[in-house]
Amino acid sequence: MKFGLLGKEISYSLSPNIFETIATHMNIEISYELFDVEETSIKSIINKLKNGVIKGLNVTKPYKETILKYCDVLSSEAEAIQSVNTLVMENGHVKGYNTDIYGFEKLLLESGFESVNPIYVFGNGGSSKAIAHVLNTRDLDYVIVKRKTSLKKNFHQKEIHYDEILAGEGLIIQTTTVGLDDKDVPLVNEITLKDKNIIDLIYHIPETIHMKLSKQSINGILMLIHQALKSFSIWTSLEVLNDQELINKVKDVLNRELNR
Repeated sequence: MKFGLLGKEISYSLSPNIFETIATHMNIEISYELFDVEETSIKSIINKLKNGVIKGLNVTKPYKETILKYCDVLSSEAEAIQSVNTLVMENGHVKGYNTDIYGFEKLLLESGFESVNPIYVFGNGGSSKAIAHVLNTRDLDYVIVKRKTSLKKNFHQKEIHYDEILAGEGLIIQTTTVGLDDKDVPLVNEITLKDKNIIDLIYHIPETIHMKLSKQSINGILMLIHQALKSFSIWTSLEVLNDQELINKVKDVLNRELNR
């Protein structure tokens, strides 16, 4: 079976490592290819899915919203946030799913921070919409925090700027790319961060600049693993979601890869 990741500038992706580990654990043979393409080439990749050359696709930046026009059907979650990261053929139709929602909910529960408040979601891009969906379904109150220069349309009734965050306890869910570069500076000052718990969706770095300045923190590697397991389950109908031995294997592989 052949699977792949559709995106742009994705050579850094750890998805091949994840899915090869899953396949080995399940004792099946797969291949996983990175489709690092311009937008004009998306249609040809979708045709491979339609023709059965590819069994399933993941979708990443910057195409999670662009891919909507290539979908015949959307899952309820993908419909709700208008963002797709998993594609599969179902009954002759291209169906789009969003497994980031599942992945983040698992991360939130495993973090132990679910009862911490107030909750601040850093960033107002595609990832923050998935996080907002989870928080809404769990009836948790939160605010979206964005830059003053942001031109994106509000999608939540409570949106503030970074300089409006109060010092003291709380939970920050960090969805931006700030922290990927060693030269990045925090979005808020040290005083504001020092009593906060942080869930940083960045998974490439064990401890980002925001995490270092917080009271307690967790990065996004578990979200990456859980959303991948959900995608694999959708593609194959195999039971992999709650296989703790498999989750540990994937985590070990990723940690080794990230610490090379």
